[in-house]
Amino acid sequence: MNISLIPEDSLIRMKNIAGELLNASIVSVQRIGGGSNSQVYRLVDERGKEFAAKIYFHHPRDPRDRLGVEFSAVTFLYQQGFLCVPRPVVMSAAERIGIYGFVDGNKISLEEVKESDVDYLIWFLAELKNIREKAGGGIFSAASEASFSLKGVVDNIQSRIDRLMVVEGETQEYEALRRYLQQKFIPFFEILVEWGRKKMTQTGWNFDGDIPLAERTVSPSDYGFHNALRDKQGQIIFLDFEYFGWDDPAKMISDFLLHPAMNVNHHLKKRFVRNMMKIFGEFQLLASRLNILFPFFGLKWGLIFPNEFVPDDFMRRGFASVEEIPKERRHAEQLLKSQKMLRFIQANYQNFPYEYESIHNE
Repeated sequence: MNISLIPEDSLIRMKNIAGELLNASIVSVQRIGGGSNSQVYRLVDERGKEFAAKIYFHHPRDPRDRLGVEFSAVTFLYQQGFLCVPRPVVMSAAERIGIYGFVDGNKISLEEVKESDVDYLIWFLAELKNIREKAGGGIFSAASEASFSLKGVVDNIQSRIDRLMVVEGETQEYEALRRYLQQKFIPFFEILVEWGRKKMTQTGWNFDGDIPLAERTVSPSDYGFHNALRDKQGQIIFLDFEYFGWDDPAKMISDFLLHPAMNVNHHLKKRFVRNMMKIFGEFQLLASRLNILFPFFGLKWGLIFPNEFVPDDFMRRGFASVEEIPKERRHAEQLLKSQKMLRFIQANYQNFPYEYESIHNE
């Protein structure tokens, strides 16, 4: 577990705030890392009880209520009997801190992921589908950046392009980003949009038509083994529910296949798709949507990688990171990831790369 050295006054402040929230004397505070949007601390009180305190990033130009969404989601799931999520303890909106039961476990490397692990993740997503009715009634809104029509996905990609095209910087990486977008990314995006429109005409699905409520599910959105720990008993505990909400299962499946931190082998990805399609078998539009939407979500991922060219996003990464981030090197690395994703989608957009025969026969 990665523990960083941080200023003593920050540790003292965390100790005092957590002590007030828990109504206990905190005897130990350690920074143990975080996700992309948060700092995480390990707390021990005078009784020896352990907690995880999470401080959430917030910025005027990024006002998403990550704390409120995650704490509500974990509380709901815990009340529904899910023991594969952290135990919610207490939160403070004013301090942007959520405190959870500490999970004594280790990060899961992709090399160790087995079929049984993928099956457990599938079980978790299937159980979320099964509690959709209990999650209704306005308890949860749409997951972060959920899109229920192809137009919504296309608009999201276009807004990301527009955002990156106006980013200013003096290093050669900024010029390389603009050149890449203008000469490579945008021309293929236009080709893909035309292809998507034609495919929808063939399937009878409207470009701007939302999928019905009956074909949506609740999703952690940013989920996978990168956001999980394996505890001392071998149980997988899923973390990070900051983007939880209603989503399109086609996006849920695509993100597992495309997420750079979920690069498990091809066999496991096909196993995931095959079983997810069985679980959502009554969703009549899903097979065709997955085939059409998958390459668009791939392009979206291609634009997520260079987010850190945007100053606010780089600031968020710096807030969450336990190490100093060298900007120029980071920019170059993220641009390479985007280029690699674009090449993958260009090579595979006309034929879903994790195909199995029943995807067309259901």
